[in-house]
Amino acid sequence: MNLINIFNRVLRNTGRRSITRVQIDNNQLTEDERMVLDYINDANQQAFEEFPWLNTSHDHSFETVEGKTEYILSGKENHPIDPDMIQFLRINTPYERALERLRSQEFIRESSSDTHSDPYIWRIKEVTLDEKPLIELYPIPPDGLEIQYVYHERPQMLDNSSDISPIPDRILIWGATAGVLDYDGEDYGKAQMEHQRAIIKARTRNYAGQGFEWGKNATAGLGPDGSTNRLAEPRLPDRFNY
Repeated sequence: MNLINIFNRVLRNTGRRSITRVQIDNNQLTEDERMVLDYINDANQQAFEEFPWLNTSHDHSFETVEGKTEYILSGKENHPIDPDMIQFLRINTPYERALERLRSQEFIRESSSDTHSDPYIWRIKEVTLDEKPLIELYPIPPDGLEIQYVYHERPQMLDNSSDISPIPDRILIWGATAGVLDYDGEDYGKAQMEHQRAIIKARTRNYAGQGFEWGKNATAGLGPDGSTNRLAEPRLPDRFNY
């Protein structure tokens, strides 16, 4: 469902009049309508931060250059990548092997010698000015290894009538509806319930058959490198004061 349809659903749910594509695309929204759009985008971003949705996962790869240990990672269309949303790195060719991510201090201890070999550990050394992670590999790699990285991409802000979020529609609709009703001082209990149902239902579908379990100590670091596969218990966005 694109933005115009989500927007009008939220407007109807909160007793407001529908808008047209032209009003969104030509920046003709009233102050109240902009507030509604803000709540839609809040629901969009918060849902992403709460849970590693499979359809926000992407992968890219690069080839190592002999003697070069540092590489900048970027997303599709050269977008920035949130370092915390990198799931894993692995060597794809000439064989498959996951690389272990270490904290900087651990990495520095492990990489104290100038060893030349296929890398098996990595770290985020820094984030560049254009918000891309600069990673460092160890040992010092040879030429031509294909390194694949998998990451979750943060959804873009929705501001065009045709924009579509990777987050399920009902999560955006009911999350925004609850936020707007709360802002209006109205009863948002039904919207809160529908939002929670939408989250649980979407999560169940999202990982059906994937072998993931609910748990309280989840991370977004899901991958074939032995990292945790326990996902956080459902929790609603704090903004709405549920």
